[in-house]
Amino acid sequence: MLPGAWLAHAVWLVPVALLAIFAAVALGRRAAAASVAPIDSPPAAFSPVEAGIVVDGRFGIDAVVASMVQLAVRGIVGLERMANGDVLVSIRRDWQRERGLRSSEVAILARVYAHGDALRPLSEFRSGTRELEDTFETLAGALTESGVFAAPPSLVRRAGRWTAIIVTAVWIQLSWSFGASLSSYGAALATGVALWGMTSWLSRRCLSATGRRTRTQLLGLRKFLSRAERERLDRMPPDTLHKLLPWAIALGVTDAWIARFEGRAVATIDWYAAPKPVGVAELSDEIEHFHTLLRPHGVGDTDESARRRRKTSR
Repeated sequence: MLPGAWLAHAVWLVPVALLAIFAAVALGRRAAAASVAPIDSPPAAFSPVEAGIVVDGRFGIDAVVASMVQLAVRGIVGLERMANGDVLVSIRRDWQRERGLRSSEVAILARVYAHGDALRPLSEFRSGTRELEDTFETLAGALTESGVFAAPPSLVRRAGRWTAIIVTAVWIQLSWSFGASLSSYGAALATGVALWGMTSWLSRRCLSATGRRTRTQLLGLRKFLSRAERERLDRMPPDTLHKLLPWAIALGVTDAWIARFEGRAVATIDWYAAPKPVGVAELSDEIEHFHTLLRPHGVGDTDESARRRRKTSR
């Protein structure tokens, strides 16, 4: 093969190498998740919403549902299904003086009380994709300040995208100056696309050492929620189903967690009222109904954690 022809093909090693690095990182994260030991308690000073961000780098409908259920289980808000199918959210306690609330929970409560009313239908909390992205950036910024993220995801994403643009532009300019083949231009564009995509993915997962330790704990919790032995659950308090339910929702294992309690005696569901009594058998459908109420009009259930929630339960 002629040197020029060899060089024309060799430039494609750059985007291929980038994709190989990305695959290695993704597979490493998956292997680490599979090897963690299950734990039965959440990390201290974290909320279910933050758990979803740390583990998967995502903020979606699951996060809002998890936060709402968490507030209801704690008795700060009440949830009641109305005759029209919507769910009424009511303030039960003076939340401004409530201790231990995280910023994500305060944001939810502030929306309930936005107009001075202590009652609002759950469907009014429906958010669009842009608003969910903005909320993610706000919460990720708070997690960066607390040392969970090594750098703000928005900053990492901007720096990475500018790098992709600059690398592609310089490469194309050099290819033009030296009369390179069309293959070099293609490799330049492929490299830019690879850098752009990797940056978008990695920016949401750029955790510090503290963040990685927290993620390991949360992965252990997710493994426990999806695989808890019945003998172990027998030794836990009767309200364990309810206390850990928000975490199961945020971590994408709702159905698997609820299924662990089928046919078992559990504490009464006093945080949610409906025209018909809600037991363990009906709880998954009710949680899915919360998702339906919060899903933007015309948008299907494309949330990755929602898909995983259904898959894990089978």
